[in-house]
Amino acid sequence: CLLFLFDMPRSYKNRRNPVPSRFHGMVQRVTPSRKKLKGAIGPLDGLRRNLKRCLPHFRALLIMGSFSRGTAISPLHDVDILCIVDPPPPTKTPRQMIVELRAALNACYPSAYVKQKGAGVELKLPSISASYDVVPAFPVSGAANLYKFAKCN
Repeated sequence: CLLFLFDMPRSYKNRRNPVPSRFHGMVQRVTPSRKKLKGAIGPLDGLRRNLKRCLPHFRALLIMGSFSRGTAISPLHDVDILCIVDPPPPTKTPRQMIVELRAALNACYPSAYVKQKGAGVELKLPSISASYDVVPAFPVSGAANLYKFAKCN
């Protein structure tokens, strides 16, 4: 994201709503409040604990997407998360990995909305307005901090 700062011509400085103040107002309207951001990130510790309990090959959670870049806009719809798991055996398909993750989330959160969505699972907790898009991924052997995600066609 680039932000260009410039000196406004004198004719604009005396106007009632100069461009910079309109731009600043627009940015404030689309930026989620700190309360909403903390509300979306708060349940992640519980999600981590629950997945560790319900998903035997769970390793870690990584936040990604606009939320991790600090570019999320309001209203905050979802938080994208990589669910790092042990590398699957060659016989396990990506679809099986996603179904297994969905089953684990259903077991951990019986009252939540859990649905397979593309390459991951959408988890909507009743306590927050945003949902979590959880995508299973596993480390690439021989590469530090590089993950491959289960992709279904």
